[in-house]
Amino acid sequence: TAGAFTLTFDGVAVPVTGVDLSLAASFAAVATALTTAIQATATPNTTNATVTYDAVNQRFVFSTNVIADVVVGIE
Repeated sequence: TAGAFTLTFDGVAVPVTGVDLSLAASFAAVATALTTAIQATATPNTTNATVTYDAVNQRFVFSTNVIADVVVGIE
């Protein structure tokens, strides 16, 4: 219930903590919980970030409002 991961934007680490998936009953609910946790970091790269679940391709899609070429990683 207290998961965590790190996003990196051009080598700058953004810790995402307090990810609670215990009540998530669907992949869409997981995506919503991830979006909430990412936006809570309140950095310029994450304030408007979203995570959605693409059921057709069975994947999570991370989107952000960054208008630049940056390297994004998830650890």
